[in-house]
Amino acid sequence: KNQWINQFHFDTYSASEDGDDTADRLYTFYRLDYRLREDRGLYGRLAYEDDKFTGFKNQSDLTFGYNQTLFDRTNWSLKGDIGLGVRRSELDTGETNNEMLFTTAGYLDWQISENALFKQLLSFEIGEDLTITRSETSLEANIIGALAMKLALAVKNSSKAPEGKDETDTETTVTLVYKF
Repeated sequence: KNQWINQFHFDTYSASEDGDDTADRLYTFYRLDYRLREDRGLYGRLAYEDDKFTGFKNQSDLTFGYNQTLFDRTNWSLKGDIGLGVRRSELDTGETNNEMLFTTAGYLDWQISENALFKQLLSFEIGEDLTITRSETSLEANIIGALAMKLALAVKNSSKAPEGKDETDTETTVTLVYKF
């Protein structure tokens, strides 16, 4: 099995209502895993988020950690991460904040049938001043070949949002997924 695993995620979202922008977000990360054994490894992750409606101009973080498969059964698995890192947050006002991070995450994959996959992600980025909790629940169904349809609910909570901004953002999506 491959000892190095690369993961790149790029997500952009915008919306408007009656000609007024109501959402404008870019979220991307790159993750590199090195397998120590089949069920455990080390990782490094670099993430960047630019969301015009959170009060932050942008946020970026760099984390390193350890991951392990906690359970691996015939049709479901549970994996966990634990790590340390740094986060840089820039407010719309231009003020910046740098802080140390403790991160932890859990990933549940359940192969419901040959063509349907349920996934649940729950992660915590715990900083000195700000804790960000992310949850994504999704159901993915194969359509044909490498093409699938994904229905997802994502929730992001910031423990301390800038003044006048909501602490929790939710997003429901239906997307086409191409696996390669």
